[in-house]
Amino acid sequence: MADLICQYGASDIRLADIGSDHAYLPCHLALNHKIQAAVAGEVVKGPYQSAQAEVQSQGLDSIIQVRLGDGLAVIQADDAINVISICGMGGSLIRSILDEGQDKLSQGPLLVLQPNIGEATLRTWLSQHDYQIVHETIVEDSQRLYEIIVAQHQPGASELSPRQAYLGPMLSQKRGPLYKQKWAREEANLKAIQAQIQAAPQPDQAKLAEIAEKLGWIADSLSQCQEEE
Repeated sequence: MADLICQYGASDIRLADIGSDHAYLPCHLALNHKIQAAVAGEVVKGPYQSAQAEVQSQGLDSIIQVRLGDGLAVIQADDAINVISICGMGGSLIRSILDEGQDKLSQGPLLVLQPNIGEATLRTWLSQHDYQIVHETIVEDSQRLYEIIVAQHQPGASELSPRQAYLGPMLSQKRGPLYKQKWAREEANLKAIQAQIQAAPQPDQAKLAEIAEKLGWIADSLSQCQEEE
């Protein structure tokens, strides 16, 4: 996350880290002189206090402000935030945070997002709100795979197709070992769900059609991975 913020952010990064988890990310960036200022936002008092303690212990009070509030509500106009990071939440929740805080996106800050599930709904929202995905990657942590999405504000950005939103417009082009691993796992999960639905007395045909479409996308993409080996 930190490397991507530095790579795609402006030269004078002013970061809002939402759901900041002890403010580790802004503290790391500040200690390495990579940001000018940061807001660490937490919606629950316990994590808010933990983030405050971390910032104070690192002597970063003059650079990082820890605020208690819901989503992007912690951002104030005079913060001049130009990068927003949101990590470790479901894609639907990140989408809701962005949707409810659209007034805080008026200046087009860079978005660096790490959904742990529900990536497709998040990508769809981005493409419908003038955000162009400029980088995607998959990382592995404790045997779990996570996607990181970097999006820049770009009026008139083209809307993603359902397949692009599901597989990732950039990930599905560059693919790679973790991409293959992720979608092989998802293919197995979907086939198991498909079998359960088919075994029901009255199978949900709409759900089966949705699964069949996704399995088709995955099979096609994985076959391209095999051709490249």
